[in-house]
Amino acid sequence: MAEKREERYTMSHEQRMIELLTRRTAKHNAAFFTPHLRPSMNVLDCGCGPGNISLDLAQIASSGHITGIDMEVSQISMASAEAAKRGITNATFTQANVYELPFADNTFDAVFTHTLVSHLAEPAKGISEMRRVLKPGGILGIRDLQFSNNIVGPRDHPMIGEGARLFAELMRANGGDPDVGHKLPSIVSTVGFTLLSATSSSDVFALPDDIDWFGQWINSFFALAPIAGRMMELGLTTAEHIEEIQDAALEWGVAPGAFFAMCFVEVVGKK
Repeated sequence: MAEKREERYTMSHEQRMIELLTRRTAKHNAAFFTPHLRPSMNVLDCGCGPGNISLDLAQIASSGHITGIDMEVSQISMASAEAAKRGITNATFTQANVYELPFADNTFDAVFTHTLVSHLAEPAKGISEMRRVLKPGGILGIRDLQFSNNIVGPRDHPMIGEGARLFAELMRANGGDPDVGHKLPSIVSTVGFTLLSATSSSDVFALPDDIDWFGQWINSFFALAPIAGRMMELGLTTAEHIEEIQDAALEWGVAPGAFFAMCFVEVVGKK
């Protein structure tokens, strides 16, 4: 019997991380999934974070309902507050574990999840639970990381690549899989879904304001205790090396032609 891996959420819930999550929209991050939605659908968003994508989906399923779940209570509070701020009444948020969803079998018309599966030590178990709560004929949409296929420009920038390598090592040490993307079609099929589509897209930072912001974000990200502290605890790097990456990120963010594309794989399955 395989030893169960330790599982930790790598990204942390610090404010700098929330700033990245709140940039997400259904128009971009769920574009592969939204054509399958209808106004009356009952939709579950697993790992909803601060709720930005969920609330966009609520506007598409305007006569239906969106339920967002997340393990972190602070995310549920933020999502609920954002729903109230936007005046969206057909979305609710609750704390829950994707391995043990607190819903009956055959409850939802569609289930969506964005960058949750890459943090799971048992991805097939989590996706099977999503399938359980879907109605027969229900739709699953997953978008998640294929980190080794990220593109960094200039190609010869060593420290940005080194930062990405360390982050991937940290995810694996925390029980996740930063390259789960290419495995998604197989996992989804194996747990019983009919695969409807498998595509790939990227989140791109290239325009001067965006790439400058992202360089500053990398600098701050590597200063966070759950990131830097955990890396050093695991013996992955040193404080001095982290500082080198932070300094390089600031320089890279304002360099002409700096570019970063984060690669994702997207799958749609039908129960």
